[in-house]
Amino acid sequence: MAAVAADPTAQQCQDTILAKEHELVQRIKLQTGGTSLRKFTSLLEKRETTGNLLHNDKANITQRFIPRLFRAYVSKCSRRVYGGFFSPDGTLFCSSEQDDAVNIFQTDGCLNSWKRIKSISCRNVNWTVTDMNLSPNQSLLAFTSITSLVQLVGIAPDSSFYQCVSLSSTENERFGLWSVRFSPDGSQLLAGSAANTILLYDLARQVLLEKLSFHVDDVNAVSFLDDTGNVFVSGSDDSFCLLWDRRVEGKHGPVGVFAGHLDGITYICPHSEGCYFISNSKDQTIKLWDTRKIVATEDWEHLLSMRQPRRVWDYRWMEYPRPVLVGRVNDKDTSLRTFVGHQTLKTLIRCRFSPLATTGQRYVYCGSHDGAIYIYDIIQNVLLTRLPGHKAVVRDVDWHPYLPAIVSSSWDGTTALWSSHSWHTSVWRENDEDSLVSDTSEYSSEEDTTSTTHSSDEETSEYSSEEEASEEDDSEYSSEEEASDEEDDDESEEKDSDYSEDERWNKRL
Repeated sequence: MAAVAADPTAQQCQDTILAKEHELVQRIKLQTGGTSLRKFTSLLEKRETTGNLLHNDKANITQRFIPRLFRAYVSKCSRRVYGGFFSPDGTLFCSSEQDDAVNIFQTDGCLNSWKRIKSISCRNVNWTVTDMNLSPNQSLLAFTSITSLVQLVGIAPDSSFYQCVSLSSTENERFGLWSVRFSPDGSQLLAGSAANTILLYDLARQVLLEKLSFHVDDVNAVSFLDDTGNVFVSGSDDSFCLLWDRRVEGKHGPVGVFAGHLDGITYICPHSEGCYFISNSKDQTIKLWDTRKIVATEDWEHLLSMRQPRRVWDYRWMEYPRPVLVGRVNDKDTSLRTFVGHQTLKTLIRCRFSPLATTGQRYVYCGSHDGAIYIYDIIQNVLLTRLPGHKAVVRDVDWHPYLPAIVSSSWDGTTALWSSHSWHTSVWRENDEDSLVSDTSEYSSEEDTTSTTHSSDEETSEYSSEEEASEEDDSEYSSEEEASDEEDDDESEEKDSDYSEDERWNKRL
């Protein structure tokens, strides 16, 4: 798929909007001690002088350790793996397989002692588990399927808790759910549905609080943006992301629109600061947004009329029919960055920010239809690295919150571990303590060699050039550093816009 500039003027605007003075760049610099990589010797000298390194100094070191090397298979199965993510503290990993299997792995915050501690046989699953989310206290896992039920299960090995919550407003109402999120305090559930609606449910009172209808197609992605649970964003097959704020009195619709994608939204990931998020789309792009730069909802009808005519194509089994547009596509597109290279086909592929603790969320990464992982650099606006290896689409990928490791979940039935170094890594497989999965026996030797060689050369050249530029960046950042020192097929896959009978679902899946 060829990538072309959408609009030269708009592209230039997007290229310059994240210049050095932009707030997002300043935030990344504060988190990582500057956007360039300083020499280890200077950081070690600082540690000897001060007795310790500040968080941003440590992040300046750890941000260079990009997981590029395939290390081991966490698990293998005969079914497609649809999702997988770490708990916020990195001690657990939740994985879902097609049909009705959800597995919980205990990682102990390290790379070489994973063990499956619980296997959940899910109930009322239609085709597959479409999405999962962990409660803030890490006691409950919520997951959805192509039904109107959100299912809650206890993740502790000895927990028997299992509850099904219906989000239907009437007994006969039927629809699928594509996305689910716990509120920051864990008291509510937010979900996106195939009925073009966003649903908010109160767990304590067991009542449906909101049924928001504004999108004109399936709502594939929802996410809270702040710690209050009042602000959230939704993404739909109508190609738009909408910003919602429950504190705005007398307003039953969204407070703003993000218009820039040309096809359906597959996933949304919030930034830790609460005012940024990224969205992956079937138009084969990931866009970075600032929630303070929105289009008024009064322009909604105009925006709908601006949408490109739907081509006769289905992303579940056809190639993308148009050139991939880089940059801003029109004057209503307020995105800060547009990342291209990956392929969003067959399923609702996920995208995420890299961890705050180790990278300052400098990178954006995602899975891809071609079986690879893609990592982009927000500052440089480039594809940092591509990690091939899987034999089928990588639907989900997650970066450990504190370690230089990535886990990818693929339709080839494998969950794979990638790390930044070639140290020996052994991963417990299932519950058999005598069975270790470690090596690259089923991994293409050609791909492994190519990936490793490419990564090594790329890493050397990248860091040498960045170190050459470090003087300029470090001097620019010195005042900030001093200040900090002083202070310390197929999801259905994936869908028609109207939900009908199981027979039709089975036909299209």
